[in-house]
Amino acid sequence: DLHLSIRRQRQMCIRDREWKAPIRPGDTVVARSHIHDIFEKTGRSGGMMFIVHRMEFTNQRDELVAIVDWKMIQKLA
Repeated sequence: DLHLSIRRQRQMCIRDREWKAPIRPGDTVVARSHIHDIFEKTGRSGGMMFIVHRMEFTNQRDELVAIVDWKMIQKLA
């Protein structure tokens, strides 16, 4: 069960990408996204929540061509 409160706090976002196959002119690329992971860590400034939003890109042959992870970091109260 996940409970998040929305507040005006600093939030940071980190992007990681991984190319799996070339994308060629004429390819049709489809992106699908989902929440891949949610976890907490304790840092020097206190607790932090990490939400990993993953986008997976496939071509017209349904081959995975790229993965992009956006890691959103929110300081916990």
